[in-house]
Amino acid sequence: MKKEYIIGLICGACFCAGLLWYAWHHDIVLIMPRKTSVFEVAQSEQSSKQSVRVYHWQEKAMAQETINCIWPHDFDGQVSYLTQAWLDVAQGDTKKPVTVERAVSAQAHNELFISFDRVPWDKDWSVERKIQIIESYLRILRENVSNTMTVRFLVHNEPMQDAHIDLSRGLPATGFSGEYSAHAQSCITRQNGKQGYTIVLDPSGDGATTGRVVDEVFERGLSLQFAQALKAEIEKMRSDVHVVLSRFPGEKVDPLQSVSFANRLQADLFVGIGFYEQQHPSVRMHTYFYLYNPQMDFLRKQPTGPDFIPSQDAYLVSLSLSACCARSLVDGLKTQPQAASSMIDKSKGVPLISLVGATMPSLYFEFGIHNKTDWNFVLQPVAKSLIELFA
Repeated sequence: MKKEYIIGLICGACFCAGLLWYAWHHDIVLIMPRKTSVFEVAQSEQSSKQSVRVYHWQEKAMAQETINCIWPHDFDGQVSYLTQAWLDVAQGDTKKPVTVERAVSAQAHNELFISFDRVPWDKDWSVERKIQIIESYLRILRENVSNTMTVRFLVHNEPMQDAHIDLSRGLPATGFSGEYSAHAQSCITRQNGKQGYTIVLDPSGDGATTGRVVDEVFERGLSLQFAQALKAEIEKMRSDVHVVLSRFPGEKVDPLQSVSFANRLQADLFVGIGFYEQQHPSVRMHTYFYLYNPQMDFLRKQPTGPDFIPSQDAYLVSLSLSACCARSLVDGLKTQPQAASSMIDKSKGVPLISLVGATMPSLYFEFGIHNKTDWNFVLQPVAKSLIELFA
């Protein structure tokens, strides 16, 4: 009986071990080593007490909080602590907060890789709001650890994807809020051999991408509707300006297809169009151009001629003119009585994915509206300001 009992125990143990192995092999059960949190790292022996500044956006301004903490001595531990502190302050009492998975530096701390468990902002946010949250994080890093590195955002150790912000390369810790000056003519001159001017309008979304929801309507429909109306308005105002749309209803657009089309067409101006929903009844308009590093881009030698240029550097060809066009357009809008009821924001350079690869002057308009028909209030002012960019 005793022998049978032992045999039974052995058989049962083997069965349980086999069942556990099967479950693990087929990812039914995950066996993972315990991860040490950034706060446990901070409390290790290699640490000291220190006060750090954490920034986050509160209403219309950047707010600052000072946190007394156990400060790690290793660089990666410091970045992990700061990143989680930033998330905790920015998210407040969110039920399912974003967490930091890993922070790793490379090239003598000149490049930083931050991996989150998911994107730390909502996909429906405006470009401005996304840039604000990125700006607050970059400011934390440059004031507490280093201002010379670039930061790559990851999700589960894979490159982070966003519909608006170009995250294909590391973002400079210097941020995008610095002052810069562009030296170029404020008007687009006629190209040699051309009878008129060509504008390519690129409405957000396509047949496969709905975009954001605005007043129960998809962004792709709103942006196309606005682009069609803007085309008609511009061509009515000036017969020598020809407007082309980058897509038609239901058409699927591949990445870089719109800018490649504009480059082949030798367009004089490329304009992206997007919408987001806001609670304020007045239309809010943001004007962007592509800018990666405000401190360095205008100092870089801008490519000229038919040289082969990487798509991520194509914006340098017309960077100064894009910046001047954006500024001139905003200045022109502010002088128009029809736009008096709208909020026209100062133009800004940020890395926008929809402008990657464009070699001609390129702008991106983003409109915050409350009602799906509110874009009618800015249609004529935008059309008039656009045609004033041409000599």
